[in-house]
Amino acid sequence: LSKVSKELEEECGIEVVNVATHAQETGRIHQSRGDSKSMIYCDTSGLTHTSREIDFLTRLVPRDYQRELFLSAMRGNTLVYLPTGSGKTLIAAMVMSCMKKLNPSKVMVFVVDRVPLAYQQSEKIKSQLTGLTVETLVGEMESPQNGSIHQRLADNKVDVLILTHQIFLNFLAAEDNPPIRLSDVSVLVLDEAHHCSGHHPYNKIMEYYK
Repeated sequence: LSKVSKELEEECGIEVVNVATHAQETGRIHQSRGDSKSMIYCDTSGLTHTSREIDFLTRLVPRDYQRELFLSAMRGNTLVYLPTGSGKTLIAAMVMSCMKKLNPSKVMVFVVDRVPLAYQQSEKIKSQLTGLTVETLVGEMESPQNGSIHQRLADNKVDVLILTHQIFLNFLAAEDNPPIRLSDVSVLVLDEAHHCSGHHPYNKIMEYYK
């Protein structure tokens, strides 16, 4: 932690300020990740949308409004509302890059509502975060072709998991040894978040978050 704290502060002006703990989940036979009780956060209050120090987080240099929204997301839950093609995924990638340094044993989850979007967003994230392992999970949760991804999740070998909402909801609903629990997640991105209402899976996911 001290090494990462020094790197973040010297290279991009981000100071680590808090290691938060939350109540342990009950009814679980097995914990898939060793540090699922704690989360490390950082202080970006000294940075502004013109701060160039944070440009190293992704391959593509962000614009001022992307830096501003990145800082907002690092300070708390954020709804990013921008036109198509304006770089919302880059903002998510910046957050993931920073949070991976702070919470290396946790997984970052990018949830989509359609299969084509899973592959599209996967390519975008991979292009920005070349040092992280990005996996895509679609289709039937227990299909043989996805078994290896489940094992890599259990072995903590996946940094970013991009998957459809129903599969993630199934993970959260699983009672015994789920591949992922919310306490394993450091970043949760809901693509096309305007669907989060009524009985939509996004809304059910947020019920678990609450």
